[in-house]
Amino acid sequence: MMKKLGDARWYLLASFIALEFLVSFSFLGYLHVEPISITFAYLPVLAAACLLGPLDSTAVALAFGLASMWKAGASYVSAGDHIFSPSYSGDPLGSILLSIGARMLFGFLAGWMFRLAALAPQRARLPLFAACAAFGKFLHSFCVYAVMQAFFPSFGGVQNTFGGFFTADNLVSMLGSAVLIPLCYAGLYSKKALRFFSRLQKGGEMIERQKYHRVSLAFLVVGVLCFALAVAGYFIQRMAYVVELGGVTLSEEASEDLVHLQIQFLLGLISLSFLVIVFLIFNRRYHSYQYYEASIDPLTSLLNRRNFFSVCGGLLGGGDEACEGCYFFILDVDLFKRINDQYGHPKGDQVLAAIARDLRELFAGGGALGRLGGDEFVAFVSGLERGELESRLSHLLGMVHAIPCGKLRVTASIGVATVGGASSVEELYRRADAALYRAKQQGRDCYAFAEE
Repeated sequence: MMKKLGDARWYLLASFIALEFLVSFSFLGYLHVEPISITFAYLPVLAAACLLGPLDSTAVALAFGLASMWKAGASYVSAGDHIFSPSYSGDPLGSILLSIGARMLFGFLAGWMFRLAALAPQRARLPLFAACAAFGKFLHSFCVYAVMQAFFPSFGGVQNTFGGFFTADNLVSMLGSAVLIPLCYAGLYSKKALRFFSRLQKGGEMIERQKYHRVSLAFLVVGVLCFALAVAGYFIQRMAYVVELGGVTLSEEASEDLVHLQIQFLLGLISLSFLVIVFLIFNRRYHSYQYYEASIDPLTSLLNRRNFFSVCGGLLGGGDEACEGCYFFILDVDLFKRINDQYGHPKGDQVLAAIARDLRELFAGGGALGRLGGDEFVAFVSGLERGELESRLSHLLGMVHAIPCGKLRVTASIGVATVGGASSVEELYRRADAALYRAKQQGRDCYAFAEE
């Protein structure tokens, strides 16, 4: 299923990692409303496990562990939380395994739990995902308590995994996970969402080739990081000034805790900024796809007349060297009106779509393919010797013959113009059209080259 997401999968993975830092470093991950206290910090890991896979959820769990270890490094947290910090626990290796190792194990096991559930029939999949999501809280507790029992047994062990199972905290967390995770899966892998990601992929392919896109994206990332640092730096400086102005003298430990919180604030700000950047990238990709969609012929998915000539103008702008081995040709279906009259316009559309597929198969890449309208196609091809071009044109005519059309034999005529460095699009079109006329005069079902 992940293949259907295209390269959007990597953006989603990075977004889950950023979201994990954001919820871990804010109230979004921990909701305390008397008399219950609910933890949401493990939900991005479960979401990645369900929507992406075991390796992805393990990566998100790594972020979860790093955030947990960072927060445990402040002096104001409880002794129970200090065991997650290498600087406070007295057993650095044990703390690293507890903070990071246990969370990564949780992410890996959760990923495989959902992967196995995905093997079920389609109608049973969502209920199984709901059960897995509800169990996720206890899977996380088991992994943490198992490592805790090995390194810090005085603080608890696996026997604590299901402690307080029927408390309001657990029941609300289980119910929320059981509803949220399957809904995310159903939304992400719906037909509309997959069509959206397919369009993002196409839009991305268009803009990734543009130097402007790469440069502007780099400026955006660097700019956001600089502004985040500026905001955090101002916040840190003003806080220190207010404390000093109030005549408050902080202990060394309190000062370290303030710096610790300020860095945490900066990381949360950067995570939020990254999520905004991903949204902007998706938005630009989708708008690029819309532009692409407006530039193609809906029946054949080839360039329409205006955009074909625009692309050709750009290709001709490369000068003499860029135009070596380049040809411009027009293909016209012979007696196309007879196909429409005898078999109807739907059959005619099928013939046109088939010719477009044949053109893409033989000439895709290194040029441009278009449909001018009706039964007339155009192509700008490059990197071919004349003998190879003639071989492909002959093969193309044979492929046209093979298009099924009742008792009629589909044929086409082709006019070819050699591209010269001084040629304009209009001149190429005129010369190729004259060659097409000669091919028609020679009895159709053939190709002819324009006179040099």
